Amino acid sequence: QIDVSHYISEDQADQEREVIFRDYPIIVATSCQLPEPGDFITSYATGVPALVVRNRDGAARAFINVCRHRGSRVESASSGSKKRAFTCSYHGWTYDTDGNLIHIPQDYGFDGLDKSCFGLRELPVVEKHGFIWACHAPGESFEIDGFLAGVEKDLDGFKLNQWHHFETREIPCKMNWKLVMDTFFEGYHIGKLHRQSISHIFHEMAVTFDAYGPNHRLTIARQNIEELRNMPDEEWDVLPYTALVYCLFPNTILVYQADHIEIFRVFPGDNPGESLAVLSFLTPEKPETQKLVAYWQKNLDLLVNTIQGEDFPAGETIQAGLSSGAQEHFIWGRFEMALAHYHRTLKDLLGRTPLITRKAAE
Repeated sequence: QIDVSHYISEDQADQEREVIFRDYPIIVATSCQLPEPGDFITSYATGVPALVVRNRDGAARAFINVCRHRGSRVESASSGSKKRAFTCSYHGWTYDTDGNLIHIPQDYGFDGLDKSCFGLRELPVVEKHGFIWACHAPGESFEIDGFLAGVEKDLDGFKLNQWHHFETREIPCKMNWKLVMDTFFEGYHIGKLHRQSISHIFHEMAVTFDAYGPNHRLTIARQNIEELRNMPDEEWDVLPYTALVYCLFPNTILVYQADHIEIFRVFPGDNPGESLAVLSFLTPEKPETQKLVAYWQKNLDLLVNTIQGEDFPAGETIQAGLSSGAQEHFIWGRFEMALAHYHRTLKDLLGRTPLITRKAAE
């Protein structure tokens, strides 16, 4: 069980923003989202304005999206491609894709200023296993495999860098960010909550749980898994007969479906009762015809309609009742092991010293 204050406490929300969303490695993009040099994304979801770009050598770089002159936002677009430099719209200070300050308009007004000391503030970043991770506070570099604890073997098997980024959508939610995460941690609700949509596709109670350090995997059987009974064991391929749901701690859900991948990244809002879910939809290859575009658009719309019409409204009603006094704790059954594992890991993390040492401002 878990105390409901876990979802409504202002003090815990502040601690989560500081410890989890600044000091812990967070997935900021998939590799296929930035396929070419100059491709970039920006985000303010963690509370720190971030700019992630692939430099001209093809390496992923991450910076605080703040001009070193007077603190204005350097790049205002949410994403873009083939960018060679970023120019602040306030006074025109310009930075290359490695964050170096390369131009100051009317630079005679800044005699003696060493441009090499005024590059964008760099954030630690690692690209591996088809994802780009960053910490949202300047600090020391990190090795991501230590955090993945073995789940990277599954990620490598998916070859995520070879997939196509079809679309990313932001979904505001009126519930705590952890309630959004909880949505994906059991199949117990499928037969009831989704009886009009996807319950005919899955076995709601045929679910296995595997932990990988702070991460975990749920394997949810599809109804067609019965077909494997008629096949020799050596011919089994479970992927077409299951949905694989990964929690990549602390805030990312990867759902491997039969023919596409869904990635949800979840962030806290301005108060404990608000959050933002960022959904990225990946397809095996770039659709080259309007028919294929329409096919994937229909699949994406179905996914969004299901979570916005069924999953998230249920979570929002939970959030609305948390302060009523009706209960002090949530109770989890034996088929909700992923919930217990996730929240135990989260509680443990909040009680630790920082995992990555921050770097003082120079």
